[in-house]
Amino acid sequence: MKDQDEQFKQMFGVGMEDITFVHELNHAAQDQNHDLNSLPLDDETNDDQIAAIKGLIEGDASAVGWKFGLKDKYDGIIGMINGQYKQGTLGGKAQKLPAYLRKTLAFPYGYGTDFVNALLKNANDEWSAIDKAFETLPLSTEQILHPKKYFGTEPDWPTVIEIKDLDKIVGEGWKRTVTNVHGEFVTKLILDEFKVGKRDSREKASEGWDGDRYVCYEDSKSNTCSVWASTWDSKDDAVEFFDLYSKVLEAKYK
Repeated sequence: MKDQDEQFKQMFGVGMEDITFVHELNHAAQDQNHDLNSLPLDDETNDDQIAAIKGLIEGDASAVGWKFGLKDKYDGIIGMINGQYKQGTLGGKAQKLPAYLRKTLAFPYGYGTDFVNALLKNANDEWSAIDKAFETLPLSTEQILHPKKYFGTEPDWPTVIEIKDLDKIVGEGWKRTVTNVHGEFVTKLILDEFKVGKRDSREKASEGWDGDRYVCYEDSKSNTCSVWASTWDSKDDAVEFFDLYSKVLEAKYK
């Protein structure tokens, strides 16, 4: 980290410590203006929504910090920096974490910064657009990944999925342990896990996502089962995902 700090100072006249300091000051400004504690970040049943809101929070702070450090070189370099985050590149022992953990931890920084950059570009670099985003929050990783699904003429808000009477359907002896939402980003990570099909196909198969919910159960013998319900933008999108996910299951369960 010390070598990286010196390298940045030589290249840009500002060290990483200064960039991090500005990043954290921006969080303080966010809190003063938008009361971060009031945002729905404690919903343990919708990780996808939390990831989207964190994408705005961290994307805003990252953009401010990097713009401070990189100055007029920001536009030319930020893509490379975000690319590292998107690959799940983390420092130290964190790099040994499973891809799911690394990439979900890094999501708000890489994709979030891209999202904020897209908001600014759409608003002719008016930072008031970021304030408006805090007033009308993005609610899915789909909107972070595809900013026009947030600020476009026809925003694509996630469909809320409810699975009625599921406990009764599963039957006695099973205890519900978790209910949550994967979202488009984690759906893609699931498809990526076993490298089934081409990378572009896996990405395309997750892009038609419109909403989901999964529920996990456990019995007294520690057996587990899960139910995953999803809805898609079109029948073709649903079929495309189903076909690829079937291959994932075949690869996982020989």
